[in-house]
Amino acid sequence: MRAFLSNFTLLLCLAVAATGQNVTMVAPPAPAADGSLLPTAFTGWEKANDSLRTADATQVDPQNAALLRETGVVAAERARYTRQDRKLEIRAYRFPDATSAFAAYSGMKGTEPFAVEKFCAHSGSAGNRILMNCTDLVLDVRYDKITAMTPAEMRSLTRQLSVATGTGALAPTAPLHMPRPGISNIRFALGPAGLPHTGTPLPAELVDFSKGAELVTGTIDYAEGPALITLIKYPTFALATDRQKAFDEWAKSRPAPAAGAPPSTFYTKRIGPIVAVVTGGIAEAEARTLAERIPYDVTLSQNEPVYTAKDNIGNLVVNILYLSFVVMGFAAVCGVAFGGFRVIMRRLFPGRYIDRPEANELIKLDLRD
Repeated sequence: MRAFLSNFTLLLCLAVAATGQNVTMVAPPAPAADGSLLPTAFTGWEKANDSLRTADATQVDPQNAALLRETGVVAAERARYTRQDRKLEIRAYRFPDATSAFAAYSGMKGTEPFAVEKFCAHSGSAGNRILMNCTDLVLDVRYDKITAMTPAEMRSLTRQLSVATGTGALAPTAPLHMPRPGISNIRFALGPAGLPHTGTPLPAELVDFSKGAELVTGTIDYAEGPALITLIKYPTFALATDRQKAFDEWAKSRPAPAAGAPPSTFYTKRIGPIVAVVTGGIAEAEARTLAERIPYDVTLSQNEPVYTAKDNIGNLVVNILYLSFVVMGFAAVCGVAFGGFRVIMRRLFPGRYIDRPEANELIKLDLRD
């Protein structure tokens, strides 16, 4: 089977080559030799010599120091670019994986509304600022002014970034459970420092990030007003059940809304290891329907045996043939040895041990009389 697949792949490649089609595998650029996170130039923008590269990201962005420490930033760079009379500043941050990077990206957005862009996996723009999350990198770009060429410049910049591949590039799974369509303004947090930027009413001590929780929020508009859905994903079902009870008890202990204030719904539902909390000025029936839209599935699989070459029936047949040849060869050698021994004994000791006359005599019954 392996030989068949190898031959089939070779024939397929030859067929592609014969048709004149070129198959190109595009890999991300290799990291810079000097450890720089940003390119020296892109679309005419030239990097200045005073860029700051450091493992202490708080020197680059002291305002988000707590968030950067929480998400485990490993390297940072602040660089200025110039092009004629134009100026541009970029702050780049590298994180251990895409999950940490997305949490930092979400926290850096703050409460400022960002227009959705498509430069990287997650991108947004607000005024002259562009924030991008490209796998394990977060880029904070600040233009002196936005022009019609800005999107092309950002695409050129992202193509020169050295980003993580493999498991480090896997996106967090918690946002995948958000009900769609209709959800907007998705925010993600891995700890107390990023929690205030998500807009959830849950306090950090109640969420308990020490248990490995991932929190994601999203907004959906209804006729009664906007509703906020908060999903907290825990490592186990038991932790999710315990936290859901704590959320319900906390909601009951909250003071009642003042007279004349619009009603506020607080609805919780556990879906596997996920606790969904729907809040806002919507009816409880609407909150229940929204929670029911959360996609979650469990895939059960059993351990499969690991097959080796010994389990291949083809190998068994080949080994049988080998054994047959070995037995035939052994029989031939034994036959030659036995015959040769008799010939030698006959020549050295004729009539003594081999072909003795008495050994060749036969007992006959003469029945003619």
